[in-house]
Amino acid sequence: KSTKAFLRRSGGTPTSQTGPDAAKTGSYYAYTESTYPNSPHVVFDLTYEPDSYGSSYELSGISFSYHMYGDSIGSLNVSVSEQGMDGTWDKVWSKEGEQGDSWQDAFVSFKPMAAETGKVYRWMRFLSDNIGSRADLAIDDTYVYHSDAIPSSSPTTAYPTIMPTPTPTTRDYKPVTIPDLQKSKYTNSDDPCQAYPSPYKDQAVNTTGIVTGVYNDNSGFFMQHNASLWAGLYVDTSFCHKNLICNENLPTLIVSTDTNQGYRVRVYGSVTEVHGSTTLASVSRIDIIEVVELPVPLNITTAID
Repeated sequence: KSTKAFLRRSGGTPTSQTGPDAAKTGSYYAYTESTYPNSPHVVFDLTYEPDSYGSSYELSGISFSYHMYGDSIGSLNVSVSEQGMDGTWDKVWSKEGEQGDSWQDAFVSFKPMAAETGKVYRWMRFLSDNIGSRADLAIDDTYVYHSDAIPSSSPTTAYPTIMPTPTPTTRDYKPVTIPDLQKSKYTNSDDPCQAYPSPYKDQAVNTTGIVTGVYNDNSGFFMQHNASLWAGLYVDTSFCHKNLICNENLPTLIVSTDTNQGYRVRVYGSVTEVHGSTTLASVSRIDIIEVVELPVPLNITTAID
């Protein structure tokens, strides 16, 4: 069988009586274009490679939405691998045949298979095949869990739309903690407004933290490493350097004050100084790691209190 790639699309698919009319969430989804010569018996492959999210991560599960409408729908499988293209793949989920003209939700844990095989899974892929031209199968709202971040049951928190194949960056993003980003041992005497610039100013970094506040227009958010001092950072998702590709297909982040929960995320961007405040901008990717409790607020006394 020949192998094809999933395509990115907005709105309905070109073929009638198959495929969704719109994305499950947001504007875009990934789908299999099944018109000839992409049928019959053509396999479509959508693979998460370690370079897309960090080779040190162990994958522990996935939640996603799928749309399998059309009388030529074949199957959709989720498989995981320790070695990827050079190793074997273990199937952890499968669905066959037409499932109706609606989006369905799925949640798959990789832990039972990992316990059975003793493997550390770092690769994951969707495979789909068809038996004819009315088989435009679609995937949306895909979220991959890392290490021990997977909940014990199907998550109830609504996750944002994340395209199944995050675009790998060509920049080298140095992993740095938020406190290290905020530390500075010198001042910039030429510009009082830039008194304490980050030692990582103008560098591409990735850092993790808990989202504690989001602007209503989604132009940026605040994230916290922990509840200590100098452990916070503002992320500006509205600014992008003209020579970079950034702020595209980022997930919509939320903070629930009712349940005191927020997302722990890993953010890839460039360190900059805005009015004396260290900021992460030109964001190329945001990975949601898990849902956690928000840090306890600190009471800070200032000179004007």
